Amino acid sequence: MKKALLIALMAVVVAILAARTWRRAPAPADILRRTTEEAAAVESPAAPATSSAGITGIAVAEQLQEAFSRVARQVSESVVSIYTEQEIKTQRRPSRHPFIDPEDPQGEPFDEMFRRFFEFEMPESAQKRTSLGSGIILDGAGHILTNAHVIEGADQITVQVRTSKLVDSFKAKVIGKDEKTDVAVLKITSRETLPAVKFGDSDKMAPGQWVIAIGNPFGFDHTVTVGVVSALGRGGIFDHPGRFENFIQTDAAINPGNSGGPLVNLNGEVIGINNAIYTRSYGYMGIGFAIPSKMAKRVAEDLMRHGKVQRPWLGVGIQELDPEKARHFNLPAKVGVLVSQIYKGSPAEKAGIGRGDVIKSVDGAALMGVRDLQQKILLKNIGDVVQIDIIRDGKDQRVLVKLTELPANVGEEKAETTREETKETEGDIEKLGVRVRTMTREESEERDLDPGQGLRVVMIRRGSPADDVDLRPNDILLEINNRPINTVSDLKDAYDNTKSGRTILLLVLRNNNTFYVTLEKK
Repeated sequence: MKKALLIALMAVVVAILAARTWRRAPAPADILRRTTEEAAAVESPAAPATSSAGITGIAVAEQLQEAFSRVARQVSESVVSIYTEQEIKTQRRPSRHPFIDPEDPQGEPFDEMFRRFFEFEMPESAQKRTSLGSGIILDGAGHILTNAHVIEGADQITVQVRTSKLVDSFKAKVIGKDEKTDVAVLKITSRETLPAVKFGDSDKMAPGQWVIAIGNPFGFDHTVTVGVVSALGRGGIFDHPGRFENFIQTDAAINPGNSGGPLVNLNGEVIGINNAIYTRSYGYMGIGFAIPSKMAKRVAEDLMRHGKVQRPWLGVGIQELDPEKARHFNLPAKVGVLVSQIYKGSPAEKAGIGRGDVIKSVDGAALMGVRDLQQKILLKNIGDVVQIDIIRDGKDQRVLVKLTELPANVGEEKAETTREETKETEGDIEKLGVRVRTMTREESEERDLDPGQGLRVVMIRRGSPADDVDLRPNDILLEINNRPINTVSDLKDAYDNTKSGRTILLLVLRNNNTFYVTLEKK
C-alpha cells in the first residue's frame, strides 16, 4: 500500500515538471521566426539599433550636440570682430622730361627750360592695408581683449559687435599691448551695457577635453568650430626673442581671422585666446595654438590698470635638465630646471640661489620644465615671497625669494666697445673643432666678468663636435665640467683628460646670457 502511494506521488511530481517545461519551451515556429529575425539583423547593417546600448549612445550624442549649441549661444554675443586699416605711404619717382638726350651731357640750349616745365617731384601716394581678427568683451564698459598682432601698425581699428540688443560698429582706441605675450586691450564706447565673457581655469584643462573656438575667420563672423585639447605647454613656435610661449594646442579649426577670439570649454568659460596656427597652406591643418586664459586675463588686467604689464622677476637664466646634463650633476633627469645664470642684484642672488642649482618646485608645486617655471613666476605679484625648493650638490634645500619688478632690457646684449690693443693668447683645440683666445680687459668689463675669466671663440670648424652643438664665433666659454676656464691650457687639458665616449659639460656666455651645452668626447 505504501509502495503504491509513493509511486503515485512520484508520478504527480513528474507530471508537474513536464507541464512547466512544456510551457517554457518555444514552439518550433517561434524558434524559426526568431532565428530568421536575428540572421536578418546581422546581414543588414542598415537595420536601426534597438538595443538599450544603441539608445544610450544616441542620447549621449544628442546631449553633446546640445552642449555645443548651448555654449555657442551663450558665448557668441561676447565675441567681436575686429577690422584694422593701415596707411602705407610711398614716394613716387620724379618725372623726367622726354626731350633730353641722356647720351648728351652738354644738352641743348632749351634743355633747362624743358627741365623746369617737365621735371618736378611727384607727391606721396598712400595705400590702405586692411586686416581682420577677433576679440572678446571683458566687461560691460567696453574693454576688448585681442592679440597684439591683430592691431599691429593699425591707424584705425573698428570693432563690430552683434548681440540680441545691439548690432553696430565702433571705433576703438588701444589701452595697452604686450608683445611678449601677444595680448592687447582695446576700448569702445557703447550706450548699451555689453555682455562680458566668463573665464575658466586653464590650469584645469587636460588633453582630450572638448573645446570650442568662436571667431571671425576670413571675415565669416561668429564661426563656431569644435575640437579637443591636443596638448598643453607647447613652446618654441615662434622665433621671437623674449616671446613667452606656453600654448594650449587644439585641433579645433582656427584660420586667419580667428586670432584674438576665445577657446571655451563645455561650461562656456574662456580657457584660451586663439593665437596662431601651424600651416603650410595658409589655412587649417589641425594644429592651432591658444594663449592660456590665466595668463591672458592677468596681462589684460595689468594693461587696464597700468597701461603696461608689471612682471615679477626671479632673476635666473634657466635650461631644461636633459639626461646628459643631469648626469653631470648626479641627478635623475626631469626633476626640475637647471639654473645656468644668476643676474647680479636679482632676488635669486639675494636669496642665495646659485648657478648649477636645480629648481624643483615653486610654492610646493613641482616643475614640469622651463615654461612651467616661467608661468608660475609670471602669475605671481611683485612683492610676493615664494618658496623655492632646489637641489645643490645632491642635497635638497629650501629658500624664500621676494620677487621684484622685471627691470627694463634685462639680459639684452650690450654694445661692443673698441678693443684695447693688448696681447692675447690664441689656441686651437683641434679635436673639439674650435679656436679660442683670451679676453681683453674691456671685453671682460662689459660682460661683468672677472679679469682673465673665460675664452672667446674665434672660429668653429664645420662638422666638428663644437659645430654639432651650435657653438658660434664670439661665444665665451666660461666653464668645462664645472671648472672655470681662464686660459687656453685650461680648456685643452680638461678636454684631453676626458675619456672618449664621455660627455663634456660647457658653460657658454652668448649675448649676456649663459647656458650649458653637452657634447660627446670623440
